[in-house]
Amino acid sequence: MAVDLKQVSRKILEDVFGKGKYEYLDQVCDSSFKGHDPMSGEFDVAGFKRDAESYRTAFPDLTPTVLGLCGEGDTVCTLWRCTGTHQKPFMGVQPTGKKITVDGISFDRYRNGKLVESFAQWDTLRFLQTLGIIPKLELAAPKGEAERRPHA
Repeated sequence: MAVDLKQVSRKILEDVFGKGKYEYLDQVCDSSFKGHDPMSGEFDVAGFKRDAESYRTAFPDLTPTVLGLCGEGDTVCTLWRCTGTHQKPFMGVQPTGKKITVDGISFDRYRNGKLVESFAQWDTLRFLQTLGIIPKLELAAPKGEAERRPHA
């Protein structure tokens, strides 16, 4: 029976990140699995579980939503959104009670029905700014623009 790879990628988001079913990763990841993430760098299956658990601990109401899925051959691309409330310490930051919303995309590569590599890109800047880990950036108006604006 063929494995529906799009459903595997969906369940990683919904079951692992949404419900805390970390053992699912043991079922679907190849022993050679490598993950890539802008916050975590490169990681193996154990690191994948640790990351998911750290987000679910700090954001116990973490809710992932699949916005789109497409697949071709052994590759699946998932467009997703996660929402949650910062209720426990995260990266040394005490709970803020702030609601977060981040959008991202995951590009998963499978071999023989097992996940061998996953690349995630998501809005880490917005996430870190919402938690107050880094300040929001104020962009200056381009030089001379202030002079061109009509005065009130």
